[in-house]
Amino acid sequence: MKKTMKASREREKVRALKGLSQLAEIFIRHLYAKGYFKEASFVEDNKLNFGYFENSYGRDFIKFAAYNFGKDHQDIAKWLPGSHLKKVVLFGCASLDKSNVFAAKRLRKFFKIQENTVCSRCMLKDSCKYANKSVWGIGTNNLLLVDVMKVITLYALDLVPAKLTVPDEVKDSINQLLKVVIKLSQPTCQDS
Repeated sequence: MKKTMKASREREKVRALKGLSQLAEIFIRHLYAKGYFKEASFVEDNKLNFGYFENSYGRDFIKFAAYNFGKDHQDIAKWLPGSHLKKVVLFGCASLDKSNVFAAKRLRKFFKIQENTVCSRCMLKDSCKYANKSVWGIGTNNLLLVDVMKVITLYALDLVPAKLTVPDEVKDSINQLLKVVIKLSQPTCQDS
């Protein structure tokens, strides 16, 4: 197990953690307000300290919170702008981690995008065990918000491999998707 984890870390060197974007901070505050940080050991006196997110453990907690958010708010998925989502999944996978690769593959399957179309031009294909492989089963006929969150959260937190250069138009689509997710999960007057 240790050998596998070490090989995975060596294969997928993530760029040094940068400061969070303004939109990422807004999203984190949104997750916090929705109660997704209530189990976090680093939240003291009900105050969110962004300094904690400067390390990989803090960023991993954000990913965990975002995935749980996706599971709890599946109804948002049907309102996401397909053009932005399609642009993101056409770019490729944000990580070589099996869970994240399969989330991106399920999204491509939903949009009926051939794997070789994406994998053939991917910057990570030489290190990927799942290149040109399709997924079957659960989630391939439905757009799952948890899969969307797995993909866009990695990009939003800049937790992608160092050799992956994300074009500005893909970053813009990620930002647009994140804004829509935040907006659609806000309480409305009818919810009160």
